[in-house]
Amino acid sequence: CTAEKLLAPQLAHFQRADQEGFKGFDRYLYADIKTWLADSNLSMWDKAGMSGSLEIRVPFLDLEFCETLFKVPTGIRCRRPGTKSFFRKVCERRVPPEILSLPKHGFQVPIASWLRGHLKEQFQGYTYALPREVFSRKMIERLWREFSDRKKDHSLKLWILSCLSVWAERHHARWN
Repeated sequence: CTAEKLLAPQLAHFQRADQEGFKGFDRYLYADIKTWLADSNLSMWDKAGMSGSLEIRVPFLDLEFCETLFKVPTGIRCRRPGTKSFFRKVCERRVPPEILSLPKHGFQVPIASWLRGHLKEQFQGYTYALPREVFSRKMIERLWREFSDRKKDHSLKLWILSCLSVWAERHHARWN
């Protein structure tokens, strides 16, 4: 698979953005909306919501709203990328300041509580099953001890090691 084939959908949308008259940053935004947002992000949120029986509403996807935003010059709309300053300014008359000033936060998977709860032994088994020639048993034990004693949050490392162990077993990986 060549890079050109892999990137063909994005390149096609960049060409379409050019035909539609989008310039600069808006070309990237257009391609992002047409590819990543539609193909990955929205379906991911939909599946995440359904798996937890949650109603997740991805905000601001109304076509009329988005078309209106694209009419606002990029220099105003994206003056400070990543800050949402334009959005906050637009909303400040309708949304209470304590809501507008909230920091960004995502929907986190409770890995740490899983690893401390009833799944702890199962996940320890996964990490201890990793080959000692490649992974230090002392290091894995230290990660578990510090995590269990709440000295350090090694939950992500332990989770990754567990996933690697399960993957390696399923795919009959040979370790060198």
